[in-house]
Amino acid sequence: MRRKNQSHQKYIFLGKISSNKKYNKFQVNNQISNQLMVVIIFIKIMLILILLRIFIRLKINERKNKPKKISIKDYTLLNQLRNNYVDNSFIILSHICPDCGLLSHYNKFLSCLSNILKEGRIPIVNLIRFPNIFNGFNESSLSLEQNPWEYFFKQPFNYTLKQVKTFSKHIKDYECCGYKRPSQDIIFNNKFYRYYWNNLYSTYFPIKDEIIKEADIIKKELFSKSENVLGILLRGTDFIALKPKKHYIQPEPEIVFNDVDKFEQENNYDFYFLVTEDNVIRNKFINRYKNKLKYLKSSETFNYEYNDKEILANNKKINGNLKLMKEYLINIIILSKCIDIICGRTNGSVLAFIISKGFRNIKAYDFGKYK
Repeated sequence: MRRKNQSHQKYIFLGKISSNKKYNKFQVNNQISNQLMVVIIFIKIMLILILLRIFIRLKINERKNKPKKISIKDYTLLNQLRNNYVDNSFIILSHICPDCGLLSHYNKFLSCLSNILKEGRIPIVNLIRFPNIFNGFNESSLSLEQNPWEYFFKQPFNYTLKQVKTFSKHIKDYECCGYKRPSQDIIFNNKFYRYYWNNLYSTYFPIKDEIIKEADIIKKELFSKSENVLGILLRGTDFIALKPKKHYIQPEPEIVFNDVDKFEQENNYDFYFLVTEDNVIRNKFINRYKNKLKYLKSSETFNYEYNDKEILANNKKINGNLKLMKEYLINIIILSKCIDIICGRTNGSVLAFIISKGFRNIKAYDFGKYK
């Protein structure tokens, strides 16, 4: 009996041993499994980080190599022209015309471009070298840092007159004379002709960005979000008093009223935008169209004396007043953004057409020229 009990106990003991071994084995396997899971998770995290890093690098490279919209300013040749004063050749343009206004000078220089670009020189406008409306007819009144052209317009490729004069060794002076301005017989009616001049404008002598932004702000204040605006430009003062030879005859306000009313019946405008330097003309429009008429109030008020028959450029409040000239340029920018236009033929209306490339409906009066 004792042996049986001993053998049974031994069996039970062996059974316990056997059971503990299975449990230990299971525990070991479970630990190994947990360790493998940790390793796998770690590997997955590392792979994700590696893939993320690769993705970020690809995105950075993609941005760097992303093709830009092609414009004339992006070509390699033009990039080489920028800010290279030593190797490039420059041609300094001037135009001796004491009686010419801002946009008369502008259109003259623009017409000069089409003839001199074939020389391969970069054109730079100089409004200091000769007496003119900008420097009060005194070429010594402005320093080299104050080239009036650069208050209003960009020089090609962001050069400046001062930098060219300082650093360049290849300079040629050139007088822009004998070249016809953009034809007023063509530009009001021919869109391809306008595109040609717009290309010269935007590439070489565009209006400065800050002036365009200022004009956009004023336009929004005047018209809110409306784009249904009729632009009207009328030249008065010395044009009416002096009737300068070879300049286009300007329409009487009463003639313009009839055409404004005809345009209104067809298009039902939200506003009319008037550009004129003549207080008499402006007051006639205000009395007729009341609050529907919008215009910019000038920082300078002056009454033109028709009996004196004085050139407007000689007026003391205008001569040398760059701020007033900028206000006029802003008028032209806003005019160029109107949907339709009624205008006399002037340098201002020509630039408005060049900037805008045209309008939906156009009435540009042609009564011939003063003789």
